[in-house]
This record gives sequence, C-alpha cells and structure tokens, in this order.
Amino acid sequence: RADARRLDAPHASARRNAGRHRGLAAAKASYAFLFLGAVEPRSRGKARKVAYLDVLPVSILFVGQHEREPRWSFYLTRSLWQGPSMLSRMATRIRRQFMRDTRFCPRSEVSSSGRHAWSALLGVATLFLAGCAGTLNAVGAGLVYERAEHPVGLAKLDLAYRSDAEADPEKHKLDLFLPENVAPGWPTLVFVHGGGWTSGDRATRVLGVEPYRNIGRFYAARGYGVVVPSYRLQPDATWQDQVDDVAAAIAFARQEIARRGGDPNAIHLSGHSAGAWLAAWVGLEDSALAARGIDRSALCSLVLVSGAGYDPEDDETYALGASRLYFEKRFSTGDDSWAEQTSIRRHLDPSSPPALVMNAKGEAVTFERQADLLFGALSEVAPNSERLSVPGLNHQSIVIAMSADGNLVSDATLRFLARRSCGPAGA
Repeated sequence: RADARRLDAPHASARRNAGRHRGLAAAKASYAFLFLGAVEPRSRGKARKVAYLDVLPVSILFVGQHEREPRWSFYLTRSLWQGPSMLSRMATRIRRQFMRDTRFCPRSEVSSSGRHAWSALLGVATLFLAGCAGTLNAVGAGLVYERAEHPVGLAKLDLAYRSDAEADPEKHKLDLFLPENVAPGWPTLVFVHGGGWTSGDRATRVLGVEPYRNIGRFYAARGYGVVVPSYRLQPDATWQDQVDDVAAAIAFARQEIARRGGDPNAIHLSGHSAGAWLAAWVGLEDSALAARGIDRSALCSLVLVSGAGYDPEDDETYALGASRLYFEKRFSTGDDSWAEQTSIRRHLDPSSPPALVMNAKGEAVTFERQADLLFGALSEVAPNSERLSVPGLNHQSIVIAMSADGNLVSDATLRFLARRSCGPAGA
C-alpha cells in the first residue's frame, strides 16, 4: 500500500491542483454573479444606480491588467492570489454591502436582480470572447455612474442632422437635451464621444451605464442645452469626414437651439478621448466651422477630457509608450507629413477659445503628456484656459465622472462653463 501511495502521489497532486483550479473558477463565477447584481436602491427618496462592475472586468476576466484600475480592482486581484481566507473575507464584505443596498429595493427588484446578473454575465462573456477589452474597461467605471434626473419629454433623441442622399442613417443623428424652467437665451454644451476614431456612439449603453446620454441629462438639469452627436467611424470614413460631421452637427444644433429658445452663439464644445481631439480640431482649426458659415466666436469654450493625439509630432509621447503606427493609421492619407498636418498645436491663434484641459492620473502617461503640450500652447494665446489632472480615475471613469454630482470633474466643468462668456457673436 505504501508503494502504491508513492506511485500515486504525482496523480494525487495533479488532482489537488485541478481541484484548486476548479475552485478558483467557481470563485470567479461567484464574484461575477455578485458584482454584476445591479439594483436601483431608493435611499432618501432618490434613485441611485449601484453596479458592482469596477473589479469584475479587469480583476477577474483580465487579471494582470489591474494597474490600469483604481485600488478596488488591485485589492480583489491580490485577494484572488492570496488564497481562500482572503477571498472569503472579501466575499463577506461585498455580500454585506450588497445586502445593505438591496434593503432599499422593492421586492420585485430584488427578485429580478439575480436574473439580471446572469444576463449581464452572459454579455460580459460575449465581450470577453470577442476581445473587447476596451469595452470591458469602460464597464469598470460603473461604480462612478449615477443616472442623472431629467424630464423624459425634454430629451429629443435621434434627430437627423444630415438628410441628404449620402447621409448615414445611423451616424448622422444627434440627441438634444433641453433645460427645464430657464430663461430664453440659455447656453449649449456639445459633447463628442470617444472610441479611438473607430468605435462608439452617442447611444452607447453597457450594462445599464449610458455615459454620453447621461452627460446630456446632467447638464440639461443644470441649465444648459446639451447636444450629443454621433459621427461616421473609421475605416469607412476619414478623420476629415469625422471633423466635417462634428461641424455639421453644430450647424444643425444651432438652428434647433435658436428655434427652441437658446442662444445659438453661446456654444461650449467638449469631447472625450478621440472625441476631445475632434472637438479641439473643430474649435481651434476653424475651417470646418467657416465652411458652414459659423464664426468661431460663437464658441464660448472647449472642455477637453483625456484627449489623444493633440500633437502627433511629439517624440516624447512615443518614448512614453504611445504607438506611432496607431496614429498613422488614423491620420495618414498616404502623405508622410500626416503628423504635421494633424497637429492641433499648429492651429492656435489669439482668437482661439479658452479650454479646460483634463486628464486622469490613472490612465497612460501619454494622455497627461499630450494634455500638458496643448495647455502649454493654449496658455500663450488663450490665458483663461485651465488645466486639471484628476487623481483616482482612469481613461473610462473620467468621462463617467463628468455626469456624477459632486465629483471633481463635473464640479470643475460647471465652474469653468459658468465663468466663460462668448465673443462678439454672442454679445
């Protein structure tokens, strides 16, 4: 029997290891269920979205990428590798928080939350198999998300800003959010979504999170009209087409704004990531607006959030880890001078509108480098520009934070917008 035990020892070890792997897989599945249980607690009479999404996409499905996420994801990732005791304590802590949240729910919502969790898990698994890591990282911003309150009747969705024969039936549309109970002449914020020039849409919705339409609701509830356009995507369109789409959306929006009581010459232009680049180009290189008869003085300001590629000529950005090939694919039309042609810094002049230039401390340092470059150049021609580097957020959660009440990002944005006035066209 002793000899048999010795001979069987390697097999027994393999069985134990297999059991550990199965246990870890089960733990991951349990966490998936737990973190994706999204409910609508009603605390102090106010609905608040609670989604345990921050750690699931990165720490469970993409273990090893936790350095891109805040400390919650790091803590759970570490607990997964430190054994059952740490995992158990973490599970207990999360389960208690989950029960505290569900205590505020109606019974029907609690009973349906489990079914919703498994449906959400299936969606995450589909994205994982498709390799959509960027989308899942965006889901990680769920803990920052708070659905803004705004009357449904004041949201005019899916308005076509181009109706010619060549118009894209899906991408040439925008959403318009009107302010409630404000005097005529209200200002408007135009927000351009991101997506690396190749993806994204104004109506993006991931597991209950609507990052862009929520921006519309949030600022409309604070006295601004808000326009959120879609635009054509690469490779079916060029960056010049995308710039033209944003300018076309602004031209259409100005007509709608004037018709509905707003000031068409009081426009704030904003965007995130690739959308920040498009907003910066349209706002600082004025040919796209001029082609549609719009004087740039109608732009009160720019709010640029985690923009990429403001200055693709900068060698230091590539030394810090950015891919030159990435930007070449998006900007080059076969000309070796693509970086020079698409450098926004080359188009600044004394008539440039001031900008609030933001980045997140938790994203790649190349975003901070590009933000510093643009702000440094803007400060010379638009001294009222401001710079903000936000701690504790990443590339996805910073855009979610734009519509989170009491957040550093939204507070800074509202203060900046309130201090800006337009030029002669708006006087």
